[in-house]
Amino acid sequence: MSSAPLPLPLTILSLARLGIGTSAFLFPSLTTNLLFFPQPTSSPGSLFNVRAWGSRDALLACLLYTAKTPEAAKRAVIAGAAVDALDFAGAVWGFGKGELEGLAAAAFSGGAIAFLALATVGWRVGGLGMVGRAVGKS
Repeated sequence: MSSAPLPLPLTILSLARLGIGTSAFLFPSLTTNLLFFPQPTSSPGSLFNVRAWGSRDALLACLLYTAKTPEAAKRAVIAGAAVDALDFAGAVWGFGKGELEGLAAAAFSGGAIAFLALATVGWRVGGLGMVGRAVGKS
């Protein structure tokens, strides 16, 4: 995969992540409203938190999209999958504690699951090998 294009599922993943990340960074209120998670106006840091989430996703997208070697692609996919798994856990936890309403929890966890599915399919299609080998190498 040196200088070869990313497999289609990983390209879709990186572009989708870049889109949601850029949207969250530039238009935090609009993005959260589209995800059924209206931002409280009484909390001055709430828009910063959304922008931080957006910059994180945009960075993960760029790492994946610009990966030039299989090792770089593996690390980018693993980093994104770890973040998505934590996002899913956070949405489930937030819903369980009453901090997140049903539609918002479904939007956040559904997005994380979709990104995890794209990562899994892209990993297989791209022939990136076993996860343990990617994590174990330095």
